[in-house]
Amino acid sequence: MKRSGPAKPNAKKAKVQRSRSFRGSLSTFFEHHLTSAGSSVQRLFARPLGSAMTAAVLAVALGLPAALYWLIGNLQAVGDRYPDARQISVFLPAASDRAAAETMAQQLRARDDVQTVSLLDPEQELAMLQQRFAEPALVEALPENPLPWTLLVVPAAELKDTASVQELADALAELPAVDSTLLDMQWLDRLNALLSLGGRAALVLAVLLSIAALLIVGNTIGLELKTRSAEIEITRLLGATDSFVRRPFLYLGLSYGLIGGALAALVIVLGVGMLVGPVGELAASYSSDLNLRWPGIVFIVALVAGGGAIGWAGAWLAASRQLGGLDPD
Repeated sequence: MKRSGPAKPNAKKAKVQRSRSFRGSLSTFFEHHLTSAGSSVQRLFARPLGSAMTAAVLAVALGLPAALYWLIGNLQAVGDRYPDARQISVFLPAASDRAAAETMAQQLRARDDVQTVSLLDPEQELAMLQQRFAEPALVEALPENPLPWTLLVVPAAELKDTASVQELADALAELPAVDSTLLDMQWLDRLNALLSLGGRAALVLAVLLSIAALLIVGNTIGLELKTRSAEIEITRLLGATDSFVRRPFLYLGLSYGLIGGALAALVIVLGVGMLVGPVGELAASYSSDLNLRWPGIVFIVALVAGGGAIGWAGAWLAASRQLGGLDPD
C-alpha cells in the first residue's frame, strides 16, 4: 500500500531548509566582502606614508591624460562658439544703397547652395566698430562712412568642407553686383587639426599611463602578497579558494585606484580655479566673453571610477600571478 501523505511535509521542509541555506550563504558572501573592504582600508591607514606615495603616483598617471582631455574639450568649445565660421561676407560696391542690397539678398536666398542671408547696415557696422575697437574721435573725424553694405551668407548645410565653401565664395565674387567676398575658415581648420592631433596624443598618453598605473598597483599588491605569503598558504591549506584569498587584495587595489582618481580630480579642479581668473582677463582684453569650463560631475566620476577600475585590474593580475605560483600541497 502506498504512503504518499508524509512526503509533502518533508518536501516543504527540505525547500525551506534550502532557502535558509541559500540566504545564509548569501549573507556570508556579502559579509566577507564587507570585511575584506574594511580590512583593506585599515591597511591603507596603517601605512599612511607608503599609501599616500602610491596614491600620488597614481594621481599623476591618471591626471595627466585627464587634464589634456579637459584642455581639448575647452579648445573644442572655442570652435563651437563660432558656428558661423562657414559664413561668407559679400561686400557690395560703395555706391550701393539699401534697395540694391535687399535686391541682391533676395537673389542670393533663391540659390540652392545658400541657406540664409543677412544684411549689415553700414551705419550699424560703424557704430559697432566705434564701440569695440576704435577711438570715438577717430571715427568722428572721418568725412563719410567708408563701410559698404555687406551680406552675410551662410552656405547650405551640405557644404561643410573648406573647398566647397570657398568655391561658393568665388562664385559669389563673380556676380556683377558684388564688389568682393571674404571667407576665413583657415583658423578653424587649423584648430580642428590641432584638436584631432591632441585627441590622439591624449589617447596614446592615457594608454601608456594606464599601463604604468597597472604596473604600479600590481607591484604594490605583489609586495603585499609576499609579506603575507605564510598566511595565504595556511588559509589555502584550510580549504580557502583563490577567490576568497584574492578578495582583500582586490579591495586594496580598488582603494588605491579610487584615492588616486580622487586626488587627480582634486588637482584638476584646483588648477582650473587658478586659471579661470587670468583666462577671463585675457579674453576680456580681446573683447571676448570666453571662459574656461569647469570639469563636470561626469568628468570627475569617470576619472575616479577609471582609477578604481585600473586599481582593481592591477590587483587582480598581481594576485592571480602570485597565487598561481603558490602550491597548497
